[in-house]
Amino acid sequence: MTNIQYGKSIQKLILLVGIAAAVIFSNKYSITFAEGQFPPDSVFKYLYNENQVSGSYVEYAQKIKSKASDKGITFTIDEALYDGNILNISFIIQSNKAFDRTPAILGDSLLVNNKELAGSDGGSKSEALDSHTFIGLKSYLVNKNTLPQDLKVEYKARNIAGIDGSWSFKFNVTGANTMNKRKAYSPRACASIEGVNYKFNEVILTPVSSCLTISISFPDDRRNSDGGRLLKDFFLYDDKGNMLNPIGGRGSGENNDFSQELYFSNVKEVPDHLTVLPVDFLVQNGKPEQVVKEALKFDIPLNN
Repeated sequence: MTNIQYGKSIQKLILLVGIAAAVIFSNKYSITFAEGQFPPDSVFKYLYNENQVSGSYVEYAQKIKSKASDKGITFTIDEALYDGNILNISFIIQSNKAFDRTPAILGDSLLVNNKELAGSDGGSKSEALDSHTFIGLKSYLVNKNTLPQDLKVEYKARNIAGIDGSWSFKFNVTGANTMNKRKAYSPRACASIEGVNYKFNEVILTPVSSCLTISISFPDDRRNSDGGRLLKDFFLYDDKGNMLNPIGGRGSGENNDFSQELYFSNVKEVPDHLTVLPVDFLVQNGKPEQVVKEALKFDIPLNN
């Protein structure tokens, strides 16, 4: 079993809505701080007001308000939100000493119902409130793990902003208010895109997110110079032309058959169809270039 290595578009699109979890900025990276902003009552509400998440994050959030302190850093799990597709956790990081860069969280782990969610990290976004305080959001892709409605979560961080320590949390979160509004469709829509066959097996829509489950069949000649599979990336739109922001993706397979899950923001209302627009991200003369395949776009019908 091998993991699919996605093109750069998922990473680049995530950067449009936040800061990726694994990015560690160099000492030359400067932050413009808004001094004196105290941590908000709700991180989700703050991010919503900054147009970084939808209003459903505020509507369905569960208050956690759990703190852990070590080595002069206080880490607070502020809220959690679970919809069967994604587990979102908002946080606040406060330090006795001023940060000179975005405080990366390294060596963290997540147990759900006493099991580790392998390959579930969907990235994160964070924002400085002042030189001592950051707020942010971590997302975990959980649909493939077929988790139950109620979760017992154990989260631990071992390094924050380059400082080794221990910040541990245990809390419960339920998807009762979101999963009862979850809609699943089996469109079985197929498309051959530049020699690669895609079958869109399932579309899952919740008030918080959207998930596409895809089967992919590669001909032998669809490999790059390193022998890897040439996967398309996609923009996704509802039937009103509204773009769904990408959250993350993952996949695995062997030989020429692969499976893939792509996660996007929620739809405002259930559409008659979703429009898929293939896109390539290339590097031309050392610069990234987006090549939208307008002629290859197609619709995924949903049986309402």
